[in-house]
Amino acid sequence: MFELIAKLGFQRAGSIRLDSAASLPVFELLAEYRASGAYGAHQGWVYLWCHESPGQPLKVVYVGKAGKALEQRCRQHVGGFRGGSKKGVENARSIRQALSADAASAMHLYARMSPTAEILGEGGVSLCEAEERAMILKLRRLGQTLWNAPSD
Repeated sequence: MFELIAKLGFQRAGSIRLDSAASLPVFELLAEYRASGAYGAHQGWVYLWCHESPGQPLKVVYVGKAGKALEQRCRQHVGGFRGGSKKGVENARSIRQALSADAASAMHLYARMSPTAEILGEGGVSLCEAEERAMILKLRRLGQTLWNAPSD
């Protein structure tokens, strides 16, 4: 799976860990993806939450899009983890279970900048939504079960 996501232009942008009380997930973005970093102001991303466990292949568990900056989208997720949304609470529970199952397991965030296009005479339209849908379809065909897009 790592080879596929690298071939598609995804790069490691950070990790997801549990806070000191081991109750809520938090994002640790690499410096270049934070607001002051080289990619901090870029708008339009597709991102993956990937679970890595020793002796197991990398598993993509979540595909998302960020219409604005990646750091801003991560902050929105954290708000959901704290009870801001039912789905956010479910995602927090799933992350806790994944990270608690094996002390050596990890969750990483991979991201790729989405290109822009001119659509209906409007320039600079991010293709992140179309790319998110395409990635979900691709992963489903490969047998991956995603937390935010279960197989039908």
